[in-house]
Amino acid sequence: MLQNFHSKRYTFIKNLFLNVMGIKKIWIEKGCTACGLCESICPKVFTVEDEAKVNTDIDFNGYPDQIKEAAESCPVEVIKYEASEEDE
Repeated sequence: MLQNFHSKRYTFIKNLFLNVMGIKKIWIEKGCTACGLCESICPKVFTVEDEAKVNTDIDFNGYPDQIKEAAESCPVEVIKYEASEEDE
């Protein structure tokens, strides 16, 4: 039960942090299985062909919740992102 509390607390703090901060950078590490889940969650940011790719010609700050969901939903945990202050 205590571990569940800490997990929920961590998720809450992470979500709070992302609401204050924006998304500066997204990348996909080696190991993508091209399952298409990221693209189905956030098609403006992710495209899947042979492997997932990040569409770099958009403002990531318009999709922070979807980016976070895609990263957390990735079955092989290869989607990574870097948060930054929105006013940079």
